[in-house]
Amino acid sequence: PQSDGEEMCKAIGSNAKYWNIVENLMLDDNPVLQRADLELISNLMSHPISIAVKFFNFDNKQSKRNFEILVKLLLLDDVKSQRAVAAIFATISNMIPFVTQELLKQEVLIKNAITAFVDQIEDSELIRRLLMLFYALFELAPEESSQSYATLAKIKDLPEMDDLRAALTVLLEQNKTKPNFSETSADENTSSSLTSEDIEVAETVLNRISKE
Repeated sequence: PQSDGEEMCKAIGSNAKYWNIVENLMLDDNPVLQRADLELISNLMSHPISIAVKFFNFDNKQSKRNFEILVKLLLLDDVKSQRAVAAIFATISNMIPFVTQELLKQEVLIKNAITAFVDQIEDSELIRRLLMLFYALFELAPEESSQSYATLAKIKDLPEMDDLRAALTVLLEQNKTKPNFSETSADENTSSSLTSEDIEVAETVLNRISKE
């Protein structure tokens, strides 16, 4: 049997009237409504079967449009909305491997994610979500003969990747002298409130994207 959450996701995703409202609110001029909508999508993505197709089916015109909107929204001025969008990408990339492979091909997504990471390096909640995304994208080193290897090599050569390497290096340096990360106040939105697990992820990402 499906959980209540799965039933809710299916109900919203399969009802054209409901879903049109969700899509329209992504670009609402009211930042509070927009943020609430993005947070709803982020929550729905915890049961991705019914929702992922609305954003990550690149053979479908409307799905691709929704994806491109989300990519742009990574650069919103409202950091709480940025967190919601980053959570959407972090969740899907860690739950559905074939989607992750497609995301690795999306240069604009990676560039915008890096821009958000560098610009909001002091916001631990956003940084944590983006680290999860980067980890999923770069975690496994593909075989040299695979298409994914060529894609990753191309991504590693993007000028923006130097910015990500530098930001990760700074992040790790800042936290070297803070071994007890979990003791930091939960409402401190600074890099110092990252957990030891976050730091391990950051180290892994930096290692994966380092130039050979």
